[in-house]
Amino acid sequence: MKRLLTTLLFFVAITPLFTRAVFSVDELEKVQKDLQKTQKEYNDVSGDLGGINSQISTITKKITGLSSQISVTQGEINGLLNQINGLSSEIKTLEDTLERFRQVMEQKETERNGTMRVLYKVSRGSPLITAFAATGILDFTKKTIYFKSYLDHATDFIKEVNGQIKDYSHQKAETERAKNDLEEQKVKLDKIKTSLAYQVKSAQTEVSGLQSQASALEDQLKNLSDSLDELTGKQEELLRAKFGASSERLTVGDSESSKQTLPDPGFSPAYAFRTRGYPHRVGMNQYGARGRAEDGQDYKDILDAYYPNTNLEESCDKDLEIPVMEYGDISLEEYLYGLGEMPADWPMDALKAQAIAARSYALNYTQGGRAICTDQRCQVYLGYEKGGRWNQAVDETCGQYLTYDGSPIPAWYASTAGGFVRSSGDVWGSSRPYSQRLRDGKCDDWEQCSYDGPNYGDSPWFNRAWGKGTEPGPWMTGPQTEDIFNAYLLSNKDSSYNSDLSPVDKDGINENEVKTKLEEEGIIPVGEISKIEVYDDGQGYTTKIRLYSENYNGEDFDGYKFRSVFNLRAPGTIVIWTSFFDVLVKN
Repeated sequence: MKRLLTTLLFFVAITPLFTRAVFSVDELEKVQKDLQKTQKEYNDVSGDLGGINSQISTITKKITGLSSQISVTQGEINGLLNQINGLSSEIKTLEDTLERFRQVMEQKETERNGTMRVLYKVSRGSPLITAFAATGILDFTKKTIYFKSYLDHATDFIKEVNGQIKDYSHQKAETERAKNDLEEQKVKLDKIKTSLAYQVKSAQTEVSGLQSQASALEDQLKNLSDSLDELTGKQEELLRAKFGASSERLTVGDSESSKQTLPDPGFSPAYAFRTRGYPHRVGMNQYGARGRAEDGQDYKDILDAYYPNTNLEESCDKDLEIPVMEYGDISLEEYLYGLGEMPADWPMDALKAQAIAARSYALNYTQGGRAICTDQRCQVYLGYEKGGRWNQAVDETCGQYLTYDGSPIPAWYASTAGGFVRSSGDVWGSSRPYSQRLRDGKCDDWEQCSYDGPNYGDSPWFNRAWGKGTEPGPWMTGPQTEDIFNAYLLSNKDSSYNSDLSPVDKDGINENEVKTKLEEEGIIPVGEISKIEVYDDGQGYTTKIRLYSENYNGEDFDGYKFRSVFNLRAPGTIVIWTSFFDVLVKN
């Protein structure tokens, strides 16, 4: 009787524990079924995040590129903004999924905590279980099965919940990081967008001028395309290569180039077409500034001549920084120390004028946070201080810059004007009060009196023949020169012939084929040349070429179109750089 009582008391004591264990197993299974409703979505979060982070990385690179790019279009900005908005929507979907999963996780945490409490109580054991288990009286088989099942489920469940809580926290943090990264890129894009809006509002056409200065080769190609219709893509590449091969540098640079000495052609007659000035002739004429300084003008006189209608402001703040490509934000004055735009042994007033022009250009260019490039597209930044007299010029003009209507101007400059400075409107179609035509000399004789000519600044590009046709250099034979005029006549008759007028070694038709096509059109070829006369307008443009030949006695050819046909048809890398040119004849 005593033994039976003891057995009953044992079952009374232990049954609630096993009952609770069986109940907990059922609850675990219910929670797991609930979890299946959101598990697939949750499992996709990691993959979706990987794709989003990859796209954010791509967007970051694009925005970094736009930040340092010379020209940014609204289309580029809109495209990136659409991508950012699309990714923001995807991240919002992920956040909604994580929120649904979080609610399931709360239920799982509740069950986990309850299960852990039960395990704790069971682990402490019961005195009755210990005592009566030793008697061997009780049959634990059925209860042990329940208990074993409970332990298996409970242990696995606790591990699963703990792992998923950790994983959920990681995914939540990663989603938040992706969201923040995207917001950061959107802020950067907004800055670029603001900068673009500023440019469009205050200087949209000026950007086109900057672009033209930035790429003299593309400027040349545009001029040719405007003059010659129906150029092929291959011909455009040919022209780009010709100008690239003959180019030296847009500005003087850190050292002077040597003057050209034409070799003896070794044949006659020989013709060399010479360009006056290089390359765009807008703004300050650097060799002209040198000539003016040597003639006694100070830097303020020089700036007044090349940048009329401007004010010279002064604000020497050595802590003022500007964004510079590849270098980040650096002090404006330190940036100027590293410019290689004018030789340091030039007259001090020329150096001061250059320092102020460069400072003005940099301030204008970096308005709105745009980083200035470090090569000839903007200004050549060496990455180290030049020191000596150049640093002195920068220091003695500290903070001085040119303004128009209260804003710093894009103080364009080029190496050589050839005696005549052009306006930005002449060259790029964007007229500015501070960029005007200028007869850059002391008298009307451009050869003798130009400030960049042989008697003053003595520029090596004042009047130069560019490129090579054959071994003697830029010289052309009589038949080659005749062929240029014949090509002009053919192009003038029908622009569809332009696609045939590449040099012969670049898939163009030969000299005889040009003549044949002229005759088919009822046009007489020019024949042997006896004399060429070149005329200009007295303001820096070659207006016409008058030809005397076997079949033409004083025929006028338009100077602008002649230059375009010449640059397309001339052999080798021979080109005429500017719209002001003449011809040297050796008989």
